Amino acid sequence: MRYDSFKASLAGIGLLCLALGAFFPAVMRRPALCGRASALREECALFSVPAGASSRTPHGLDIASYAGPVRLATWEQLKQDGLKFAVVSGWQGRGRNRYARRQLAGARQAGLKTAAYCLLNFDRQDQSGAWQVRQALAAIGGEPVCFLALDIETVFFPRRLSAAPALKRIREAVAATRRAGIAPVLYTGRHAWQVITRDCADADLARLPLWDARYAPWLNEETDDLASDADGPWRPYGGWRRRLGKQYGCEKSQTGECLRLQYDLNADPDVFDPTAWKAAGASPRRSDIPAARRRVYCRAIFGN
Repeated sequence: MRYDSFKASLAGIGLLCLALGAFFPAVMRRPALCGRASALREECALFSVPAGASSRTPHGLDIASYAGPVRLATWEQLKQDGLKFAVVSGWQGRGRNRYARRQLAGARQAGLKTAAYCLLNFDRQDQSGAWQVRQALAAIGGEPVCFLALDIETVFFPRRLSAAPALKRIREAVAATRRAGIAPVLYTGRHAWQVITRDCADADLARLPLWDARYAPWLNEETDDLASDADGPWRPYGGWRRRLGKQYGCEKSQTGECLRLQYDLNADPDVFDPTAWKAAGASPRRSDIPAARRRVYCRAIFGN
């Protein structure tokens, strides 16, 4: 290319850049043609699949009664934004989630995979692990769930059990979940497991899939990577060598008060290994499963 031609090319590129510079600000100032739809998508942005995330790693959320009766349109929009699943509370340590069945049904109708969780309390002497699981199952009714996660955390309940009775309560809950023909999962975090079980590395419990709570927005420690956290590779604890799922964010302020975000929906973002959602059929009730096959059904998803 001759030098004169090169200069002419540069001049042409310069004129094009000036034209684009004048055009784009005008576009940015134009009002949205569909303001309602645009606002709806912006509200869902926090729960959309993060850019660069693996397409094989399903993203979703977990909710409790605080989310209220979520509208079907909300579930459908979340599904459109790339979410794959919803985990709904059944028992919340002090009472049932009265919206559980409706929340699960809406998520399922929108095409999301569904699971449930049961927040165990460790201070009520008359409420065994099995009894609390029964409350969760009553709340979700006959809605199909891929698993029931037993939520083990240091919540605001008073006077916890010592480590041995607490472990007994967890085992009771695991056994009751299996008797119901549903695969059990343990939801906990490193600190909670250390406080409640004295960092027990029980071989039987460690065979259960782990849904790990790892988020600290005030420390900028939120990442949806199952193998790593913001501060480096995930460090095993409690006998687990891998984790099935991870709660990587929390829609709560540092004072513990829930923030009302998109659609007035209180929810926490999660990521799970795809194997957690392979069995998406209806959850059979105990009476529908021969005793000899109950454990086989539980192993079908997680191999435990």
